[in-house]
Amino acid sequence: MTGRLATLSALDAAIMETVAYADVFAWPLTAAEVHRFLPVPAGAADVATALSSARLSQFLTPAAEFHVLHGREHLVAERRRRTIASRRMWPGVLRRARLLARIPWVRMVAVSGSLAVSAAFDGDDVDLFMVTDDERLWTCRALTILAGRVPSMPGTARPRLCPNFIVAASALELEDRDVYTAHELVQLVPLVGAQTYAELLDRNRWYRDFLPNHAGYTATIAQRAGCTRPPGAVAKSIERWEMRRKVARLRGIGPSAETRFDASTCKGHVDGHRRRFWTAFEARLRQLEERAA
Repeated sequence: MTGRLATLSALDAAIMETVAYADVFAWPLTAAEVHRFLPVPAGAADVATALSSARLSQFLTPAAEFHVLHGREHLVAERRRRTIASRRMWPGVLRRARLLARIPWVRMVAVSGSLAVSAAFDGDDVDLFMVTDDERLWTCRALTILAGRVPSMPGTARPRLCPNFIVAASALELEDRDVYTAHELVQLVPLVGAQTYAELLDRNRWYRDFLPNHAGYTATIAQRAGCTRPPGAVAKSIERWEMRRKVARLRGIGPSAETRFDASTCKGHVDGHRRRFWTAFEARLRQLEERAA
């Protein structure tokens, strides 16, 4: 940060950056969440003390257990509505995850996107981050789409599964290494594949450069039930056919710097969300500078 905000302590400036980041997604934060997503090492007690200080009261408003930028207090009620909507979605998602766990070449299934942080709206797609065996990625993607079409139990909604980020086991290192990708990584809610999730974090330890206080997902994760076995000639042929078919279609949706479709990665971020995020985040920081002037 520059200008007057740059005169704040490193901790105060980091807190402002963290709250501004979350505000891009219209998401107020608790003190514990501010600490977890802070870009500098700090103790939770120090963060709580800073949040209650007069220094930051010129920028932040406490609202119930949350902290928001001035004028954004309405986001607290919105967060609660979205949390309730997300809670309604989880049972159906967990049932689908159990189906995906039966695919022998799936190594990990994790929920990403808005549902991963309980910020979904009713009817939202359920974004998935998945890891598969090598030479099985596109076959697993097709089976995931089919699993999403299985009828739901009576009285429950059928979640729309969107496997928009799938990597093969040999491609766990993520290409983009920035604060946006670090957030996406640690916010994953892995449902299947504890060992693979641990390896994913280990192979992307760079995320601690951006989020040094975040330990990733710490709740219990189901182990993968499948077994790794090299595909035979027929399976390889099916994989290549499905990859050619789907890559041609996905690339036709529209060019984007945020997509990648090949044998080891299916990254279908076609909406340019990353670019819009950076534009909005930089605007938040400029607004804070102007407010401080």
